[in-house]
Amino acid sequence: NKTPLILVVADHGESYTEHGIIFDHGDDLYEPAMRVPLILSGGGLPKGVRSSCLVSTIDIVPTVLEAVGLEDMGGLGRSLKSGLAISGVCPERYAYGSTVGDRSERPPIHHVIRGDKSKLIRFSSEDSRYFDLALDPMEENGVQPGGYGKPALYLRQLELRLGQGTAPREREEGGEVLQRLKQLGYVD
Repeated sequence: NKTPLILVVADHGESYTEHGIIFDHGDDLYEPAMRVPLILSGGGLPKGVRSSCLVSTIDIVPTVLEAVGLEDMGGLGRSLKSGLAISGVCPERYAYGSTVGDRSERPPIHHVIRGDKSKLIRFSSEDSRYFDLALDPMEENGVQPGGYGKPALYLRQLELRLGQGTAPREREEGGEVLQRLKQLGYVD
C-alpha cells in the first residue's frame, strides 16, 4: 500500500477540575488525563472505522512498523492495523501508565492498570483504589483492593508489571531544554 500513514496522538489528556485537578501535565491517572486522541489514517488501514477497544500509545510503534512493511521488534505493544477488532469484539488486555515523576525533587510516582471497564490506581504500596468504570465513570467511589476478586487481580497484575522494571533515565539538568520545559509548565 502506497498510501501514507497519518497518525495523530496526544501525550496526555487534561483535567478541568475533576478530582480537584486542573491542567495537570501528567500528574494524575484519572480518566480525563489518561484518555487521549489516537487517530490513524492511510497506511492500509480500513477507512471509517472507529473502535472502542482499549489501546495504548505503546501500540504506535508496532502499528507504524506493520504499515511500512517492517517486522515488529517484539515490544510490549501490538499493531493496531491487524490487532484491532473491527468485528466489535475487543481482545482482552491491560494498559498501564505512571505519573511523570521527574518534575520535582521527590515526586510521588503513581501507577495505573486499566482494563476494558475497570482500573486500579496505585498511589503508594499501601494505598490503591479500584474503580468499576461502568458503574462509576467519574471515579468517585474507588475501593481498596483486598483478598480476592477483580480489585485484587488488578493489583497483582500491576505489581507483576512493575516488577519487570524499566531502565533508569538520565535527567538533563540545566540548559536551554530545561528552561523551555519550565516555560511550558512541564518542570516545577
